[in-house]
Amino acid sequence: MSYDPNQGNNPGYNPPPQGENPAGYPPPQGPYTGYGPPPPSQEGYPGGYPPPPQQGGYPGYPPPPQEGYPGGYPPPQQGGYSPYGPGGYNEPPAQPLPLGDAIRQLPAQYLRITTRPSANTFAMEKGKAAWNIVWVQLLFLGVVAAILIALYVGVALPTLMSTFNSNSSIPPSTFNSIKTLYASSAIPLGIGALIFTIVGFFVGVGIMFLIAKAFGGQGTFLQHGYSYLLFTVPLTILSYLVALVPFIGSLGSLAISIYSIVLQVYMTMAVHRLSGGRATMAVLILPIIAIILVCVFVIVLITAVSRSIPSH
Repeated sequence: MSYDPNQGNNPGYNPPPQGENPAGYPPPQGPYTGYGPPPPSQEGYPGGYPPPPQQGGYPGYPPPPQEGYPGGYPPPQQGGYSPYGPGGYNEPPAQPLPLGDAIRQLPAQYLRITTRPSANTFAMEKGKAAWNIVWVQLLFLGVVAAILIALYVGVALPTLMSTFNSNSSIPPSTFNSIKTLYASSAIPLGIGALIFTIVGFFVGVGIMFLIAKAFGGQGTFLQHGYSYLLFTVPLTILSYLVALVPFIGSLGSLAISIYSIVLQVYMTMAVHRLSGGRATMAVLILPIIAIILVCVFVIVLITAVSRSIPSH
């Protein structure tokens, strides 16, 4: 039955109930009463697109990346490095690299660590720690140390002795025997340097790791050892090369040793999330104890010698 507007006064007409729409019956006008799709929502998304503008206007999302680390991570710090935690440094997540990529990145990492020393620099690198790249660096350092020590004992040292032999009273036969001894011991000393490099790494780093833990450190042994090698490998090789230079080699090696201590402090701050004071104490406590023991030994030795000398 079609709708007739003249039936409005027909007492027999019963309009259909609300919510039903028989054929030919027009939907009511005005507020929504159930006919047709609901109007779009003004809040949220979907159904209310576009979303309400963000503070400061829309578009503008996403915010531009911060300067520094790729992708804007981490945000730049105010006033330099501070201990981890609220208001501190947000380290990147741990992402060990494939061995081939890790090896290719080592030269750039060595240069970055040694020329731009800071706790932030170490914190950027420690997430790449993995045992495979640790062993690669250890073996590389051990082989280089073995070669350089063998060259020094078998070639450089006899040559240096030959230079001063003209002013010495050593017989030629004795001098030739000494040169032969040095030449024959070059290979065993090189092998010993390789073994000592690997064993000394685990012993030395293990002791430093335990000391850092005693001062409240939170890092792992893997991160500690990996970060330690990032500056130890280039500086150790440089120290061996400088030692080959006569006269100034010892001074150069001393300067490199002091600089490595500074880098170790920064490394301890980053790996173990320690403040500068705690990291410095964790690094210097062993040298301080060693200096005290040496001083005590010298005093005891001088006292014993003085008492053994008869008084006149």
